[in-house]
Amino acid sequence: MKKNIFLIALLIKSVCSAKIKFRIFIFSSLPILIILLSVFHNAYAASLILQSSNKIIVQNAPFTVDVLLDPQGQIVNAAQGEIDFSAGELSLQGIYTGGSIINLWITHPAQSKDGVVIWSGIIPGGFEGILRPDQENPSAGKIFTLVFNPLQSGTAEINFKNAIVLLNDGKGTQAPLTTANFQISINPATQEVASSSQASSTVDHNPPDPFNIILSRNPNIFNNKWFIVFNAQDQEAGIASYGVLESFYQRQSISDSDWQIAESPYLLRDQSLSNYVYVRAVDYNGNVRVETLMPTHPISRFWRSVFYLLAALIVIVFAIWIIKTKK
Repeated sequence: MKKNIFLIALLIKSVCSAKIKFRIFIFSSLPILIILLSVFHNAYAASLILQSSNKIIVQNAPFTVDVLLDPQGQIVNAAQGEIDFSAGELSLQGIYTGGSIINLWITHPAQSKDGVVIWSGIIPGGFEGILRPDQENPSAGKIFTLVFNPLQSGTAEINFKNAIVLLNDGKGTQAPLTTANFQISINPATQEVASSSQASSTVDHNPPDPFNIILSRNPNIFNNKWFIVFNAQDQEAGIASYGVLESFYQRQSISDSDWQIAESPYLLRDQSLSNYVYVRAVDYNGNVRVETLMPTHPISRFWRSVFYLLAALIVIVFAIWIIKTKK
């Protein structure tokens, strides 16, 4: 009996000892586990990247910074955020969206105040990276490009703020996201650099690429009324503005004053869809591309002729009435 009690006590002691050793192992391994989980988490986190091809930044010599999105193995369909930069050291000269992976801008990239650029957009169908023949894994895609002019020598920063990337899961789930600050050193200006910078500049005379005007309606947008969606691309400079014109008759030429400044999506005034809809895209160098959406329910030539005839008669009668009243 004593022998059995001794064996039970010995067994309980060994079990307790094993538990203590296991706890010591867990607590001693906890920092390593946290690091491993962090690395595993970041390996699947999307990345917003700031990248410049300019190796040397010189005062008064403009340089570009690309804003890139790398999904890191995920499929994403929306992104938004702010970019802060040192307004005392840098002056924003332009924002180019040519070649952007974003097809539908909710907020077109713009400087909301000194030192802050805001932007948000959607990628219908999702984006999982750009796959090139010489690469095994997809690479980051460009969202837009910033052009800065260094105002003075020293150090400047360009940082992401309030950035969000959404997964293409139909639920609007936020993707794990990493961002990195971008610090640059600005060297004093030299005559050689200034002259070479001016010599390398080129003039863009190419209009934006042809684009489609898509007619649509959705119960969740504009109370199910008809609207159009459009997105032009310009590889050299990027799109600066859009204009829309709805016309009862087909136009051969349109004056600048007839255009209404617009953004996509655009709510149509003519819900009968009998008008011609023209969309004008203008790049940052002033080049223009105009596309046309034909009427879905066109009015026949006969009734258009009747309308023009009645309009002419009204003008003539009104003119005669004015002449008679003056007499």
